[in-house]
Amino acid sequence: MVSLHQKFSNKNFKFKGNLSSSGSGSISEKLLYVYSAKDSIVTRMEGWLYKLSKSENIKKRWFKLINRDFIYYKKESNNFCKGIHIICNTFLKENSIRSDLNKPMFSFSLIYSDKERIYYCEDKDEYLNWIKAINSITGYVDILDKYEIGNILGKGKYGEVKACIQKENGREAAIKIINKIKLKSHELHVIRSEIEILKICTHPHIIKLYDILENQDYIYIIMELCKGGDLFDYLKARKFKISEKVAANIIHQISTAIYYLHSYGIVHRDLKPENIIMDFDPDKNDPEFPTAKILDFGLSKMLGPGQKFVAYLGTIGYSPPEIILKKPSDYSVDLWSLGVITFLMLAGYLPFNSKNKNEVENLVLNKKLIYDKETWSKFTKEGNNFVHELLNKDSKYRIDIRQVLEHNWFKNFINKNNDIIEQRENSKYQSEKSGFRFYSLPNLDMFNKDFSKFNCDASKFGSNEDLDTKEKKEVSLTNEKKKEVVRLTSNKLISLIKISTIKSEAYIEHTLENEIVNNINKSDKNIN
Repeated sequence: MVSLHQKFSNKNFKFKGNLSSSGSGSISEKLLYVYSAKDSIVTRMEGWLYKLSKSENIKKRWFKLINRDFIYYKKESNNFCKGIHIICNTFLKENSIRSDLNKPMFSFSLIYSDKERIYYCEDKDEYLNWIKAINSITGYVDILDKYEIGNILGKGKYGEVKACIQKENGREAAIKIINKIKLKSHELHVIRSEIEILKICTHPHIIKLYDILENQDYIYIIMELCKGGDLFDYLKARKFKISEKVAANIIHQISTAIYYLHSYGIVHRDLKPENIIMDFDPDKNDPEFPTAKILDFGLSKMLGPGQKFVAYLGTIGYSPPEIILKKPSDYSVDLWSLGVITFLMLAGYLPFNSKNKNEVENLVLNKKLIYDKETWSKFTKEGNNFVHELLNKDSKYRIDIRQVLEHNWFKNFINKNNDIIEQRENSKYQSEKSGFRFYSLPNLDMFNKDFSKFNCDASKFGSNEDLDTKEKKEVSLTNEKKKEVVRLTSNKLISLIKISTIKSEAYIEHTLENEIVNNINKSDKNIN
C-alpha cells in the first residue's frame, strides 16, 4: 500500500505534515486517503482561486484538481501542500456573481452534508472550465438530459411520483421526486434506508431500482413503472372477491420475495396491500394471474444472525402482538403481516378491524381469531390451515418463510410442472442472473454501524421508533451461526459479506484488491 503522502512525494509533491480535512494548515493524526499502488495521479486542472476561510477572509491560493481531490498551495511554485478539500460525495452549486469585492468575482460552492465551501474566480472562461472539470468528477448530470418527465402518478408523504421515459432506450419508468429541504433528519434517514436496500435487492417480485440522482435540494429515485395500482386497489376493483387460486398465486409471489429478503438478512416490517404493487396495464389487459411486487422499504432493517429488534412501528392492523407489546422481534413479523394479507384476500375483510387504533390493538392481543364457517368453508382446508399457521400470536410457533413456501396450499394451486422448492432456491439467487449493476456500493452503515457487534441500535422514524435500549442485548456469534463478519471502512463495503444463520444465508460479494483486504486484516482485531 502506498499512502497519498508517499505517492505525491514520488511525484515531486510534498506535504507539510499529514493532510487536514478542514483545508487549514493544521496537522491531522491520520492520512485522509489510502490508495493502492496501481492508482495513477491525474491533474485535471490547476489555477488561481480565492477561497473563503473560516474567519470569513478571502485568500488567494493555487488549486490543483488531482484525481477526486482539490489540493491547494500558498504559491504556484510551492511544493508544500497547504491543504486538501475532498470532492467525492459533494454537490456543485454555481453562485451569482459577487460584485461587492474590489472587482466582480465568479463564484461556485461545494456542498457537503454538513457545510459549504465557497470559491471565487476572476476570469469567466476559467470559471467555466473549473465548473466543467468538477462536474466530471462529481458525476453531474442534468436529469432532463436523461429522462423525459411526464404526468404525476401520485403523491406521498415525502414527495410526488411522476411517469418518465429514459431517453437512451425509451424505457418507461416512475420517478420519485423528494425535496430534501422539507424533510426532517429522521425522514431523510427513512429515504436513504430504502435506497440502500433497493440497491441490494434484485428479484422479480421486488420493485426494481433503475437509477438514483441527487443534488443539494432533491433526490430522484427512478424505478420500474407498474401500472396496475396497489394490491388494495386491485382487490377493491373486484369488490374484494377473488378466487382462491388467484389469491394463492399472488401470495406465492410475495412469499418468494420475502424469502429473498430474509435470505439477505432484511426484514420489511411494513408489509400491507398498499406496499404491494401490481404489474400489469389495466388499459390493455386484465390477466388472470397478475404479477405482484413488494415496494416501500423505508421501515426495513437488516438483522445479523440471531439478532432481534425492539420497535413500535408498521401499520396498525398488520402488526403482530410482539410489535404492539414492544417485545424483541425478528423476521416473523413479516409472516404475521403475510397472514393478515392472505386473510383479507380470501375473506374480503381484515381479521382484526376497527376504526379505533386502541381497539385494533386490543383485538390483536386478546381476541381469539374466529373463522366464520359460511366464509371459510368455501376454501380448501390447506388454505384455512395456511392462514391459521401464519396468524399464530406466539411468534415462536408461527411458521417461517421456508415452511410457507413448502406449504401444501401452494402445491394445490401453483403450476405443478414447476418444483416449488426449485422456485424458492432460484428466487434466492435471482440477483446473480439478472445482470443488475450497483449505481454505488450499498451503504450498510445505514442499518448497523458495526456488524461485528450485532447491536440492535435504535433507528428513529418519527413516532415509530426503536424502544428501550435496556432490553437490547449483544448477540454473541457462535461458530455454528457465523462464517464471516462484515467489515466496513469509511462507510464502504470492502470485503466479502457472507452472513449465515441456521435458517438463512446471505451472500453479497464484492472483490477489491488484495492489498486493501490485507491492510484491513492487519488493522482489525480478529473478531472471534
